[in-house]
Amino acid sequence: MSDHVKRLPAGVAPAEVRSWPVTAAEQWRDAVPRGVLAPGPGAWTLAAATGVFWVMTWHDVTALPSSTVWSVYGEVVLLGLLPLWYRYLPGAAALAAAVLPVNSLLFLITYDTTAEDRVRHLLELAVAVYAFTGAWTRLRARRRQRTLFRSAAGAATHPLPAQSALAGRRRYAMWWALSGGGLCLIAAALLLYGLNRDLAAHGTDSPYNAFNEQGYALVCLMAGTPLLGRGVGVWWALRRLASGSRPVLVIGVRVSEVGFHWLYPNAVTTTAGPLAARSRWSTGRTWGRQPLVGGAEESLRKAHRDVDARREPYEALLYGEAYEGAEILLRSAVYNQAGNRIVSDYVVAGLLPNRPPQARPWHPAVGSHRLDVRASQAAEREKRAERERTGSTGGGCGGCGNSCGGCGD
Repeated sequence: MSDHVKRLPAGVAPAEVRSWPVTAAEQWRDAVPRGVLAPGPGAWTLAAATGVFWVMTWHDVTALPSSTVWSVYGEVVLLGLLPLWYRYLPGAAALAAAVLPVNSLLFLITYDTTAEDRVRHLLELAVAVYAFTGAWTRLRARRRQRTLFRSAAGAATHPLPAQSALAGRRRYAMWWALSGGGLCLIAAALLLYGLNRDLAAHGTDSPYNAFNEQGYALVCLMAGTPLLGRGVGVWWALRRLASGSRPVLVIGVRVSEVGFHWLYPNAVTTTAGPLAARSRWSTGRTWGRQPLVGGAEESLRKAHRDVDARREPYEALLYGEAYEGAEILLRSAVYNQAGNRIVSDYVVAGLLPNRPPQARPWHPAVGSHRLDVRASQAAEREKRAERERTGSTGGGCGGCGNSCGGCGD
């Protein structure tokens, strides 16, 4: 079931459900910070700064090759986690950025430091301020987006039409949380093993260096904490989505060339740009069992035309509060495999922190995309058959070659 219907059939959307005004939708989109504080550029900026900090710290780590350096390991770990946390877990990034300046300020005030140490800690302080500012701005933008969405949707709320669609998404969240938690436990075990060996060898002639354990634990934490945080965050977001009635808006959905599903203010305004992207993998999806409309396929597709979702958006109902990182349910209409019925398509997905591409006008098709494809294929088959017949007729004589003259004797 992949042929989406351009407009929802009558009776699918409740009477009091509104469409999303383009101006209000663009205001909602513009609430997300842009420039260097945006999720993508901010994460890359933090990654570059973290790399510089690691290079400057490398001297301290290798200065005593026969023993373990634990004094800067916490800073190394937090700075290594900041880029991914900033992009996907702004709340965790804000907390980490609030902790980092404490250590830097205490170190700069308390100890007599070299010029290299001061530069390193000033860099750490600057990274913490930048990350905290960006993460806090994004958290405030999410609250702003929730307020704008509620205002556009109005006071009316409706229960989710398909609770079963949340089951697949919950399994996805649990898998990510368990995977991330497992990696974090492996990191903790590695650090405890290295610390135990280091303490046991302390004061002996053969000190132990837990540098390898620290490195492996850092890799596990960099992969595990985003997975754990994402899984737990999705789980709680799904609980909020399933609790009680939620606001609903009529929107448009369009598929990009790389597979992302972009949300549009509606499915009819050709100049409106995309607002946000949902994840491309439908980890929570189900189809309605009761047909919305039925009948002969050709007449049904002419009355309710299907679209190529890569060329133009189709109409859908959005359940939940839409903001960056939120979990939402989208209800659209699709044709069944036989093409003689239209059923509901329910998808539960998260809104990604992806920057919307530049708006480019799209042009609506005139008729059914599937019928147009079939007509084009039939015309191509007819042309091919005509060429084969022409070649066969002309080749009877041409194929004789020199013997054609003999044929006329």
